[in-house]
Amino acid sequence: MSLGDGGSVVDVSLSRAIASAVRSGDDVETLTRPLLELLGQLSGLESTYLTEIREDLDEQSILISRNAGQIEIPEGLTVQWSDTLCRRALETGERCTSDVSKSFPGSQAAKALGLNTYVSVPMLNADKEIVGTLCGASGSSIEVAEPILELMEVFARLISDQRERDRRTRLAEDHAQFVERRLSQRAMFLAVAEHKLKSPLTAILGWSSMLHEVRSSFDEAQLATAIATINESSQQLRRQVDELLEEAQAEVLVGEMDLTSVDVRAILERAVNEQADAINLDFRFVIETPVLTVWADRTALWQVVSHLLDNAIKYSGSGRVITLRALETRNSIIVEVADEGIGLPDDMDVFAPFARADRAVATGATGSGLGLHVVRNLVEAMGGVVSARNNAARGATFSVVLVARERVAQLAATANESQ
Repeated sequence: MSLGDGGSVVDVSLSRAIASAVRSGDDVETLTRPLLELLGQLSGLESTYLTEIREDLDEQSILISRNAGQIEIPEGLTVQWSDTLCRRALETGERCTSDVSKSFPGSQAAKALGLNTYVSVPMLNADKEIVGTLCGASGSSIEVAEPILELMEVFARLISDQRERDRRTRLAEDHAQFVERRLSQRAMFLAVAEHKLKSPLTAILGWSSMLHEVRSSFDEAQLATAIATINESSQQLRRQVDELLEEAQAEVLVGEMDLTSVDVRAILERAVNEQADAINLDFRFVIETPVLTVWADRTALWQVVSHLLDNAIKYSGSGRVITLRALETRNSIIVEVADEGIGLPDDMDVFAPFARADRAVATGATGSGLGLHVVRNLVEAMGGVVSARNNAARGATFSVVLVARERVAQLAATANESQ
């Protein structure tokens, strides 16, 4: 098998080999491995390999490699992107050299591997962004012809297209799993909700029926008990109905997310200001970074912070300190609400619907256990993660991790593609 004399003209056997690789390629790996083998046979390069570039992390990783000589490029190897041969080749436009030390002097990687020949072509995504490279290397000096470079560009496009198909397949599978999980959760939720509503309703109907039928035989104590029970059950029923309606509204919000760039500081200040006048608690409001912009739905984020703040207030005694903190990492904003209350049980998912620990009930705190469930649903719908942990001294800290401003444009593009 060889390339024809006509420059970029590919002979019939090569065309068949490429077509065979494409047909058998169900994913990036099964497509790439035969293409790397074919490239090695045609070019004489000892090693041919595919990389992934993560400029946000300053990383380049070897995804798939084919080694047939003394040069060994290991799969899984991750190096600093800012100091790689691939980056130098892209910046200089010298995508092929048979004298690495002359073309890219001072390269520690080339020296360590004993490279003399190096070739690299970029792999682009649908937005024409460089997401990886298709490379070849040898210890000996090899003159790589222009038709080989053109063939590598074809291979890079084929792999990039497969990569995009794989991504869309993963999105579809993740969505299907998400829908299935939500349907299962909804069925369980409705079953528990039915039980929760029946308890106070049964008490109301029972005592009201007795009052209607045999009120004349009640003494003052029995009458007071009946009225108190009806009143308490009615209030309980109202709270549960209100929380169920709020949960239903959150479900609607999950399906209608308006993800945009949101100022976290303003959300935190609003939540604190709305609670500060209504309670007898000391607040410490701490923001530890001046840059607090996240990719989120403004209404959903405010509901998340309000629920967490309300939960902290509910399980903290008067005079305790509640701390709201916002931290910035490389790609995320972490919002924390810490209290000095009763803490978390060790054996319970506090974000599950209707989850309430015995000691929470013992404090007299009202609620059906839906607030934190709403928090988790809203946070996950915004692409974030929520967690809870007990503090070293007392109380608990709830942490919400959301995407920072640096990745807003990237996620926006992904969201538009998935729609």
